[in-house]
Amino acid sequence: MASSYAASLWRATNGIFADNSDEYANDYQRACEINGYAGVIQSDDRSILVIDDLPSDLAVYLNTDTEAVLVKWVGAESDEKIWAALDAEMEFPFQILDFDFQITESELVIFDSSELFADVGENKLFLKLSLGVYSVEVLNYEPHDQLILQLFRLRRFLSTTTP
Repeated sequence: MASSYAASLWRATNGIFADNSDEYANDYQRACEINGYAGVIQSDDRSILVIDDLPSDLAVYLNTDTEAVLVKWVGAESDEKIWAALDAEMEFPFQILDFDFQITESELVIFDSSELFADVGENKLFLKLSLGVYSVEVLNYEPHDQLILQLFRLRRFLSTTTP
């Protein structure tokens, strides 16, 4: 997930998008170096959120000014069963990951990091979030054996300063 501007500069396997201080062969290799559920890489002073590489569908379940929940479909009978299960849940026990995600442009785009952004076509999702620093949280959600999801939540930290 990146700002529209950062996404437009993504080089995938064709080269490095920004400086090559980490000596990676290409942007995709940088993204693949993320361990765990998700992580952040920096390119040209912009944060790019990398979500793990499970080969599954991703959808937006919730998007407000200060929070978004992304759903990764791991196993389910249908879209309807996914949305019904999520709507029935009252509180999700998310695990907060040990990094923050800085949003400096409100329009964000999610796409496959193995592709040049110019070649992605319709295989992308757009989000709008307020500028600020966000926590990234994850939940492996399996209410029964017919439904397996991975949820990612971004929540803006409240400012501790007063005007």
